[in-house]
Amino acid sequence: MAVGDSLARLKRAFAAETEVEHQRIAEWSLSFKDQSLVIWIEDPWGDLSSAPEAARIKANMNKPLQLRGAQDVIESGCIGILNRNAASAEITFTLHGEPSVVSAVQVRAIKSVTAGDGKLVYDALMRLNRDTPVVVLPNSVSYLWLTIDFS
Repeated sequence: MAVGDSLARLKRAFAAETEVEHQRIAEWSLSFKDQSLVIWIEDPWGDLSSAPEAARIKANMNKPLQLRGAQDVIESGCIGILNRNAASAEITFTLHGEPSVVSAVQVRAIKSVTAGDGKLVYDALMRLNRDTPVVVLPNSVSYLWLTIDFS
């Protein structure tokens, strides 16, 4: 019985997520007509979405990501990347700043994981090599998590 209930919740969550994503793709087409790639800053501790609203993206576009902290503090930041192309996109990035600080920054790909209730949650699982491009699937959103240890 519990397995059946869990599978039913999972199916409902996937169906609802798919419907929202189709609506968002249409919204993104209207809001970002001339932009095939859209990049914005996200709250690293907030709720991430596989299909964020265009207004949420626009409110956080064209802002620099600044990681500042005191000695012995770990700071984090998050970057969202929307690929509106019909094909996968490879993104390369460069970090700027004091070399000793830049070398201390860790970059991870945030991946969605299905929770027991069928909802997607995000976790910064995959550490990225800075020389390797980040692949963003067509009509989808990817997130990068940046962490720096100021010790």
